[in-house]
Amino acid sequence: MDGPWSGPFPTRDAATRYALDHPPLVCDHPRVFLARAVTPAASLFLGSVDALLPEAASAAASLHGAAASGWLANVPGDQLDDLQVQLDQVFDAWAARHGYQPTFFRVEDVTGHRLTEFIAEHA
Repeated sequence: MDGPWSGPFPTRDAATRYALDHPPLVCDHPRVFLARAVTPAASLFLGSVDALLPEAASAAASLHGAAASGWLANVPGDQLDDLQVQLDQVFDAWAARHGYQPTFFRVEDVTGHRLTEFIAEHA
């Protein structure tokens, strides 16, 4: 159940150590929670080639008429998969290069601990 941990911390132990070294000033609930932060790849939101290719084919038919009507109509599944992988890689690289990676994350593997027991376990 290791990293990335919000902070970010490379391991659960590093997140635990930080929590112990930086206790809250006021604690209404004597509990501490640890969770893993999962940042999605930018390409997760790019969309599918299943939608992209019909759009490209439609644009070609609009511009070039009947001559383009069958273009991209019978692309085999393995080639669609290959195109999807390549588009995802290019989009992720572009997002990283220009600073457009997601800055949000999903929280997973939340565990709650009584603060006194947590401190005793990690002392």
